Amino acid sequence: GENEINVIPGQFITFMIDGIGARAYSILEKDGKILKFIIKKIELENGGRGGSKFLCEQKVGAELKGIGASGNFVLKQNNLNKLFLGTGTGFVPLFAQIKDLIENDFSGKIKFVFGVREAKDLFHLDEIQKLKNISKNFDFVVYLSQEENQSFKKGYILEEIKNSKEFEEAYICGSPKMVDDAKKELLKNGFDEKNIFEEKY
Repeated sequence: GENEINVIPGQFITFMIDGIGARAYSILEKDGKILKFIIKKIELENGGRGGSKFLCEQKVGAELKGIGASGNFVLKQNNLNKLFLGTGTGFVPLFAQIKDLIENDFSGKIKFVFGVREAKDLFHLDEIQKLKNISKNFDFVVYLSQEENQSFKKGYILEEIKNSKEFEEAYICGSPKMVDDAKKELLKNGFDEKNIFEEKY
């Protein structure tokens, strides 16, 4: 649109799609008046509800109705070491937050622990590498739950929490079960509940 939208990293846009309804998608990044998203297309026969299919099939120049940016899953302004835990499309708001921290010369440590089933499910790794090139305080750890691969760890992202004792603040985004399990594990490992922030998809 003509008007620039104010976006805080971690927020989302709710698209109003005729015949389907409201569907919220996290904003990957904002470039001037352009908002970028990563949307996983899920076909109806695979349990999709139509929103991602509709959006992924739009042609350049199509006009869409949306509300936002909205959402309270945003970074706290402090210098605490930050741990980010995500699975699947939970990558998007976490990446937006990490990019913002690094581009604004955040002085603390950042660790992003990301989980997918197999290596073929990974995406946007080139952009992660760019951030690693900028910041020596940024660590990116990948867990594959269903594949052995020498480049990545095998297992689940929660296993990394015990290796993250130097972190004081956590941001979690993923399925409701993953978020709840991660929160329990963080509390068990000494995190203060007031320093744990979550978004379920």
